[in-house]
Amino acid sequence: MKFAPGFFLSPWVAAGGGYAQFEQSSELPDGTPNPGLRRIHRGAFDFGGGVDVRLLRWVALRGEVRDFYTGNPAYNAGVSGSGQHNVVASGGFVLRFGE
Repeated sequence: MKFAPGFFLSPWVAAGGGYAQFEQSSELPDGTPNPGLRRIHRGAFDFGGGVDVRLLRWVALRGEVRDFYTGNPAYNAGVSGSGQHNVVASGGFVLRFGE
């Protein structure tokens, strides 16, 4: 959801769900072959937000922070908890067509 889309600064939030696939190493840390599954499939949930800074009528800069939350992949070591957070900060350009 974008707030104040017509202004110079436009904050926004986003959320969604989807699919995550993790690929395991073919070797364990000690160098022996990994007997486990090579690919692990999990559900994923994404939420975050950011801000668009308008440069021209059809060009803006975007900064965002998102958290991709998934079930744990099958690590070669024990972990606590049932999920994994992957926080990503990124930026880029927004091009608007049809304005």
